[in-house]
Amino acid sequence: MTLEQRVIFRIRKRFELVIATLVSSLAGFLFGYDNIVISGAIDYLTRFFQLDAAGTGRAAGCALIGCLAGSAGAGVLAARIGLKKSLSICAACFALSSAGVLIAGTLTQFVI
Repeated sequence: MTLEQRVIFRIRKRFELVIATLVSSLAGFLFGYDNIVISGAIDYLTRFFQLDAAGTGRAAGCALIGCLAGSAGAGVLAARIGLKKSLSICAACFALSSAGVLIAGTLTQFVI
């Protein structure tokens, strides 16, 4: 391997590391954003469903677990079927979940 090839190899590895770092940082930022959105909705959920402390914790915990599962599932889905199709499926899931939250009458229906 020549000196030029080694330099190019190192630059390429550093570029891949920078991209991985940026993607990881963005994922952490988005998870924090989801956390803030959920925290803002907790008071309204508690009043609407008349929840005690355990019910409030369940609602917040299930929402955060859903965020994690959705993030993991979206990555796998994009790798298998492609980005455009997976974004369409994610948009449909978002629309369905928004409709489900709208018609939820109990905490169990809200969580599901």
